[in-house]
Amino acid sequence: MSGSPEDHIAIQQVLARYCRGIDRVDMDLVRSCYWPDAQDHHGAFSGDREAFIVWVEEVLRSRFTATQHALHQSVIECEGDEAFVETYFRAWHTPADPAQTGKLVLYGRYVDRMEKRGGEWRIALRQLVSDLRGIDPIEDLTDVDDPAGGRRGREDPSYGLRLRP
Repeated sequence: MSGSPEDHIAIQQVLARYCRGIDRVDMDLVRSCYWPDAQDHHGAFSGDREAFIVWVEEVLRSRFTATQHALHQSVIECEGDEAFVETYFRAWHTPADPAQTGKLVLYGRYVDRMEKRGGEWRIALRQLVSDLRGIDPIEDLTDVDDPAGGRRGREDPSYGLRLRP
């Protein structure tokens, strides 16, 4: 393993924070995962951090009512203050169009070059690699009146809930 265990944990936290930000449509959280001069090549989009934030928020709000990203294994290769990271993911997207009866499911990889600046790891360059996609007929529960159900934004229970003994 290259890099310290602390570096690996910090890098994995960036990846998890990114997914949480996307799924909650919390663009400040997504922004915190990228360096200001970062570039992202994300399917139909290719550009800098701020343009990515604008693009992905518009896509999330106009095309989907909910998303959920699950991260799988990562290969992390650190070389000093630079890391090359490949992370497998699966992402479910509930369409906003009621005529669509299933969720879009994407399987792919985030291929990242991360940099550690001032003791903090963030994405400097991301390439989204799509491997598979399909439609999943799983029942959508996002409109069930459940006070503990997932929500977009800071209304989601995860923002206010802190587990204490």
